[in-house]
Amino acid sequence: MKNIFSIFSLLLYIFTDSLKLSKEKSIDLAKIEAAIYYLKIVKTVRQIYLGGFFVLVSLIFMINGFTFVHVAFFYYIPWNRETKALVIFLLGVCYLIIPLAVYLYFASQKRWMKFSRSGELVQKVIQKDPENRE
Repeated sequence: MKNIFSIFSLLLYIFTDSLKLSKEKSIDLAKIEAAIYYLKIVKTVRQIYLGGFFVLVSLIFMINGFTFVHVAFFYYIPWNRETKALVIFLLGVCYLIIPLAVYLYFASQKRWMKFSRSGELVQKVIQKDPENRE
């Protein structure tokens, strides 16, 4: 009878221990799936942002009309040709480089990962030490 009780006790211990491991694995799996969905959301938001950028490209074409006003203005200013050309060139460079730099800064995947804290989330999910998890 004592042997049967100890075998039952051993089986109960194995079952509860495996249940704990299964529970921890399922929680870890749920965290990983949540992190995957979070990353998919960040990707979708980034794509929406980029789509908005391409809508803004059409706005830039409208702004080209503004640029032609500059060209017409410089055409009638009483400066010599070299000065006019230099000023128009510098304005063109500014109109091209500044928005391009701003776009590249905000469209960077590294910035989006930092902004959304996705890297921290992934690191927290894949940590092996349960004491450091929150």
